Amino acid sequence: MSEVVMGTLYDLNKNILLKETPIDINKAFTDIKIDFVNFLAKHCNTFYMLLCNERKDYTIFQCKSFKSSTVMLDELKECIKNRGELLSIEPTEDGFAYEIWTKIDENVFVYYLFPYDNAVIEC
Repeated sequence: MSEVVMGTLYDLNKNILLKETPIDINKAFTDIKIDFVNFLAKHCNTFYMLLCNERKDYTIFQCKSFKSSTVMLDELKECIKNRGELLSIEPTEDGFAYEIWTKIDENVFVYYLFPYDNAVIEC
């Protein structure tokens, strides 16, 4: 009898998204703008981290005011552009983070953007 190995849910999602066509990043960020501003207002944090553990890629954003939330969205868009083609961007089910899938060459990676105030110590 042969054995079937499915891997993790992450592996399954990577394989599914590998076949997806990249989406227009400008349209995607226009579509999420209101929800993203609400996401920042809900958490009321100063610091947010963009994390891709698989690539050991960590970026911290400082967002000090409501006005800077649209600036942060623009900066996030530039960060994603520099990390490959956008496949998907949406809030997680619990609303705690944004899940962002990118494709670089023939590799797919997931990034998470989440509140990070508890990990930053300002002196």
